[in-house]
Amino acid sequence: MKIFDRKSLQRYVFLLLFFLFSQYFLVSQENDSTIRIGVFQNEPLIFIDDHGQPQGVYADILREIAQLESWDLEFVKGSWAEGLERITKGEIDLMTSITPLESRISFMDFSTENIISLWGQVYTGGGKQIESLFDLQNKRVAILQNGVNGINLQKLCGGFSIKIEIVECDSYREVITQITEGNVFAGVVNNIKGYKFEEEFPIQRTSIFFSPFPLLFAAPKGRNSELIITIDNYISSWKVDEDSPYHRILNQWIYNSTEDISIIHWNLIILAAASILFMVTILLLMRIQINRKTKDLQKSREQYRAIVEDMPVLNCRCDKEYKIVFVNNAYCQFFSKTYDEMIGQNIFSYIFKEDRNEVEKKVELLTIENPTSMNINRNILENGDVRWIQWINRALFDKKGNRTAFQTIGQDITEIKKSEEELYKSRRI
Repeated sequence: MKIFDRKSLQRYVFLLLFFLFSQYFLVSQENDSTIRIGVFQNEPLIFIDDHGQPQGVYADILREIAQLESWDLEFVKGSWAEGLERITKGEIDLMTSITPLESRISFMDFSTENIISLWGQVYTGGGKQIESLFDLQNKRVAILQNGVNGINLQKLCGGFSIKIEIVECDSYREVITQITEGNVFAGVVNNIKGYKFEEEFPIQRTSIFFSPFPLLFAAPKGRNSELIITIDNYISSWKVDEDSPYHRILNQWIYNSTEDISIIHWNLIILAAASILFMVTILLLMRIQINRKTKDLQKSREQYRAIVEDMPVLNCRCDKEYKIVFVNNAYCQFFSKTYDEMIGQNIFSYIFKEDRNEVEKKVELLTIENPTSMNINRNILENGDVRWIQWINRALFDKKGNRTAFQTIGQDITEIKKSEEELYKSRRI
């Protein structure tokens, strides 16, 4: 008996092939979750080890999240400058350990959960004496190309009409090499890199340290907002759990990596006025004293957790009505309030009355396509003092585009404002 004629057979084969190809493309699309991450040499935060493998704080955090979210990670090696260029062109999906400068907000979206805060540290070598910023006048100074430390140092020197000759480098290691080879008078790196390099190179830490800054994740502007939100949600929940991957990873890479360094203090520091207005960028810096011989892991976790919670960056999260749902220790201390007193308060109630309307308008303009903004405004303290704060804001949205939360990170820049006013007055005189 004839089951299929020729046309029926052709139709059957065609439908079968169509089904198979459609399933292939559906599976391909479902598995297309590869996330490209820019990697540069910034040990211990992110770097490629001797075996060609990505390592460090950010690499391990992303691996933990990727395992939970079924992401495929592709680490794209390059210099810091190459990473910035790639994220600008959309050639990578994420950049790590990056600071939300105003110049970057136009082409990047930033996470809001700070991983760790650093600051700039000036180093020299060969027995050179550097007592203040003015000792850099007309000197060659090495910086990381497009790095926040170099940018902040140039702004700082420019504010005092201090002329320096900049030597741009592709990595922090190259900055230190320029110092040890005598090609530059000084160089600037972040504090963690500096502590590590002190063990390896004959360099001297100077008294010049400046501009604490947060380190976040960044994605190309208007893209991967779900990616950023997912990372923020994990980091936020992990921070309150001392046994979480976040604390375990920081203990491994930051706390333990500095155990062999001779005593490091991260105490709150306010630079004296005798520094000739050097407190333009220094607010409160923290140091921690590490006991080399301690082997009590639980104790080290508690110590490091305290450091993270007390870092000199104001961190606040609100619900969609702008009622505070989380603040860090630095935020509570700054406003002289307890954690419980802060929770439930409207974030705008601490803003200077004349600045409130403008800040509210800026925040209300945030959308899922443009979720970040920066503003500088006055905030009122418990004792009535008024302080200038620079805020980096991010609104969080659900899949339907409805705002669900609001995150902001702040840094006190009152001393910078005062110095600008004094400098303006002195120039008028």
